[in-house]
Amino acid sequence: MCRWETAGFEKKGEQVYDETRLRGCVEKLRGFAGEGSERAADATTGGMAMSKSSILVKALEIAVVLRGQGQEQGDSHAGEGLPAVDEILGWIAERLHANQMIVYLTQSAKAWEVLKDGALAKAIGVKDEKVQELGGRVLETFRTRYEKGVQRSGMWDKSVAELVQIISHNTANNEAAKSYQDEMYGVEEEEEKSDGKGDGGKHLTTILKDPLSRNDIAALEKRLDISLPDDYKDFLAATDGMGASWGGIIVDPPLFAGSEVRWITEEEEYFTDLAADLFPDIFNSIRDIYDDEEWPTVGMPLEIGSQDIFEVWLLPPPKVKELVAMYLDQRERGPEIKALIKNAITAWAGSLGEFENLEWCVMTWVSGGVVDMQAYPSFKAFLVNKAEASADDYRRETPEQVCFSYSCR
Repeated sequence: MCRWETAGFEKKGEQVYDETRLRGCVEKLRGFAGEGSERAADATTGGMAMSKSSILVKALEIAVVLRGQGQEQGDSHAGEGLPAVDEILGWIAERLHANQMIVYLTQSAKAWEVLKDGALAKAIGVKDEKVQELGGRVLETFRTRYEKGVQRSGMWDKSVAELVQIISHNTANNEAAKSYQDEMYGVEEEEEKSDGKGDGGKHLTTILKDPLSRNDIAALEKRLDISLPDDYKDFLAATDGMGASWGGIIVDPPLFAGSEVRWITEEEEYFTDLAADLFPDIFNSIRDIYDDEEWPTVGMPLEIGSQDIFEVWLLPPPKVKELVAMYLDQRERGPEIKALIKNAITAWAGSLGEFENLEWCVMTWVSGGVVDMQAYPSFKAFLVNKAEASADDYRRETPEQVCFSYSCR
């Protein structure tokens, strides 16, 4: 659905920019207050917020046209009794962090007639000195990245045992996680699904299990007929599997106990035939160079976690080496593609050398309506990502975190 239809109007080519349409926009905006509460009127996420963003941009466009018509005709009363451009910009300035507000605004050619002159910055109250200060910090960040390479977070200094404790603590104590668990499953069911220990039946307190002994880990390797990566063995030695963990927006799937870990089989073609993708952002640019049968598939990885449409796999060294070789293959690639690959490798693995020496990778797969594949250069990298995500509470994002211009007021 296009922006015009989201706003409740017909398609762009059929628009009339007149006072009647502007009044229609104003009525639609007022209607939000009657859609169930003040919360609905002030929503910044979801479909209602998206519709409001679209209507505000439409109102701005009409106001810009009416103002231009009034100037051309020398009619100072054009649009009288209706919100003027500056007033609508003021409404927009208070909700730039709302769903699609910035996207719709920047897509409007008519809006740019006033945006180019700094009208929105004025409505927000942006101060030039704060913009310069923020710009300086951004440049310093890029300079550090260029001179010193990828800067890993402090989570990398934690041991695997410390990381799983952090993930468990955040899952049990993050208010967004608790709210999600209660809404989706109910407290009792969520405790049963995660094998967590309840606090007087009130809420989950841990997603960790008893550790696996080193002898049991050795027996697992014998059963699987492979030497597992050290970081994954450290994980099993800290907790024999892990319940569903908070991922920042939804719950991530649980990780298996050692006894449940298994190889994906040839018969599971839905998984084995999937094209293996390490870098989603540049994947399509590279895949076009190869025939479908040339690009490595997921094959038969170790399944170490699963729930519903979510899968977590360990890709063994032979498959990882095959993928590394494909990404390093420079045939038929121009300088732009080569630069994309180099930057993706550095950001993902840390350096070209680390990428060339990769052995095991973690890959996650989500099927169904939200198809998504993500990869991590090691099991510890996977845990670091989970530890950082489990601390997030999307509901507590401030406007300044979503739209940097608010921090420059």
